[in-house]
Amino acid sequence: MRARILGLRCAEIGRLAERKDCLSPARQEWIQAQLFCRLYQALYTRMDGDGVRMRHWLWRRHPVLQAQPALLMIDAGELARVVRCLEEFPSIQI
Repeated sequence: MRARILGLRCAEIGRLAERKDCLSPARQEWIQAQLFCRLYQALYTRMDGDGVRMRHWLWRRHPVLQAQPALLMIDAGELARVVRCLEEFPSIQI
């Protein structure tokens, strides 16, 4: 899942995890990784660190996004849209 969100292949994620490779700030994957960190921070803050609630939010249909956030990120490459929803609509019940 993370590989697809970041725009990487699974083998590339493996090399990163084994510290055999690094993301380059000049590449799109770096930008996606920054967005992924913002997503986590926003969810963690809004859910008071409750991992179960965070996962639930990712996998249930969201009224503003009109879709499941996880599927938007994985299948549609819409990580930025999901992050914007979390950051720009703080009063919406999540």
